[in-house]
Amino acid sequence: MKTAKLPLIVAFLLSLISISSCSEDCQDGLFEIRDVSLEPRRWFPGEGVDETEPWDNADQFPIVVLKMEIKMDKFFRTLPVFEGNCFPKYLIDKKVRDVKVFSNQSFGEIGPLQDLSSIVLFSPRAGTPFGQFIEKREWLDFYVNESNFTRTYFVFNRNPELQALHSIFMVFEFEDGSSIQTERVDVLLTPAVIRQ
Repeated sequence: MKTAKLPLIVAFLLSLISISSCSEDCQDGLFEIRDVSLEPRRWFPGEGVDETEPWDNADQFPIVVLKMEIKMDKFFRTLPVFEGNCFPKYLIDKKVRDVKVFSNQSFGEIGPLQDLSSIVLFSPRAGTPFGQFIEKREWLDFYVNESNFTRTYFVFNRNPELQALHSIFMVFEFEDGSSIQTERVDVLLTPAVIRQ
């Protein structure tokens, strides 16, 4: 039993030494977000499909198949340098402090033009299965402020009471007080039928 643990301990110590010895040589990439846009997409929850299709309001799909695609125009001032065992980071020049989602319509108890981010969940890819979506803070920290991801998604985790055409937009607020707002996107939100 002791002999099996010794190689694991040695490998762990060697990896720590190699990481610490090369960390000074790593060069992180530095970027800024110049623009953000939204596009409604149709996805296939539970079907294992890793892509989305264009959304068409005329189809009147229920909200459970709506996935909003967030496109971030990230301009890289410096690219990360990958040398040896180094794993540099992608770092934002001006961090996004908060993101808010708005609609011109009320959504349950949330009135028009009030922040809807409390009822949305985020994902880094199109085919994220239910149960693996993340909260806004984690999405901001790992996919907006410290990654080269330029496309992520959000879904509503609540059913609207009535069918209505919503004009949805997002506001990205930066640490320095500036902000970027997406164009408004008209999306027909239709309640999903809940079977009991």
